[in-house]
Amino acid sequence: MSDQAAAELTVDVVIATRNRRDFLDQCLASIRVQTLQPRRVIVVDDGSTDDTRVALAKLVEDWPNIVAISVPQCGVSAARNIGISRSTSDLVAFNDDDDLWLPTMLERQVALFRGRPKTGFVYCGFRELDAAGNDLPNGKQVRPARRGAIFRDILEQFHGIALPTIVVRRSLLLEVGCFDESLSQAEDRDLCLALARRAEADCNSEILVGVRKHRWELITARCGTIRNWF
Repeated sequence: MSDQAAAELTVDVVIATRNRRDFLDQCLASIRVQTLQPRRVIVVDDGSTDDTRVALAKLVEDWPNIVAISVPQCGVSAARNIGISRSTSDLVAFNDDDDLWLPTMLERQVALFRGRPKTGFVYCGFRELDAAGNDLPNGKQVRPARRGAIFRDILEQFHGIALPTIVVRRSLLLEVGCFDESLSQAEDRDLCLALARRAEADCNSEILVGVRKHRWELITARCGTIRNWF
């Protein structure tokens, strides 16, 4: 791929949401000020029972590149896959409905594909935020440095790739079958393993994403089953 072709890569953003209207507004605001604007922002409302659907309908009226899809509740993995199926850009970026991007996130991430045809996905640093969007006391600040073939790193010891930091070639997503809809937890790590098994990764050690940690996440140990990768 030539540098010119890489510079012209298009990117869609996929967000799954359910009953998080206030957080979603902040998430979308952080995307709207990106220095590199996505071609489309695809928001899949996974059966919200609050006013998310109405709010998205109003937002569509003044934000031409947002696509709002409402579906009966099907789970976050299935909702993301619906968003991916509506994407047509070269690259897909993911954000969670309560997380925030710094304004240069997409610009810096997409640039990492330039002149690197073997790079299938890229990721960046992140910091943990509290529910109010402030730095979490004693929260993590992750500055990744692993590049290239990182499948074994992820499988055996490395758990530091947050989904909202990832930009991936859409063709690679389709090749791995997108998210495993049978998983209710750890679906993001499972996807990273699937991507890393087939393609090289690159990373930006800058902190470009804020990942919210809610009270229930801080007091409940996260666990989940992923497919057998051995």
